[in-house]
Amino acid sequence: MLKGILVQTKGPTGVVMTPDGRFVRVLLTRNHRTLGQEVTGTELKFPSFLQGVAVAAVLILVCILGLWTKMMPAAAAAYVALDINPSLELAVDNDGKVMEARGLDEEGEELLKKVTPEKLDVYQAVELLVAGAARYHYLNDTNNVVLATVTPARENAKVVDEEKLEAAVNHTVAAMATPVKVVTERATVQEHKQASKKGVSVGRYLIHQAAPSRATRFPLMK
Repeated sequence: MLKGILVQTKGPTGVVMTPDGRFVRVLLTRNHRTLGQEVTGTELKFPSFLQGVAVAAVLILVCILGLWTKMMPAAAAAYVALDINPSLELAVDNDGKVMEARGLDEEGEELLKKVTPEKLDVYQAVELLVAGAARYHYLNDTNNVVLATVTPARENAKVVDEEKLEAAVNHTVAAMATPVKVVTERATVQEHKQASKKGVSVGRYLIHQAAPSRATRFPLMK
């Protein structure tokens, strides 16, 4: 508690002059508050202007960072590249949903104008894209191979199961008149980066790297 001579009042607070000559704002403890009388009260400490500015700046920064985090797109947990004749790639989140789809060649871009796989379960999205490829005659007697390549963003992550992916494609092509061969591969993040640098799908890149003689079906550059 602080004791001093009351020199100003405002509601439950007042300003007192202390024995050492300081003027201090206090929360008064008595109802009788006559100016000039000695009173007791609890000192009220207010942050300085600079402290207030600093606190405000921190709060603003926290708000901005929070908004920025919400606005930033989430990182993909895995990528699925599909090579039919169109080449395209799906970015998949931790829940196995397609976040983004992009064409890796002109045919891939055209197919994505007609088929929308975003927000679908990755296996449903692949079925939809393969069915679309057949509907728009990308899959035919001379072009009858589907290559699906999974790249986990983290090593050993199992966001996309290759066996389920292959089963999804086989389920779609089973009803087609033309026999379709389905091939699934798994790539590393480094291989995915190298393929991106060359401007091709990671599936085409893997086949070209493994055995150039096998790459005639999926040439590195079209």
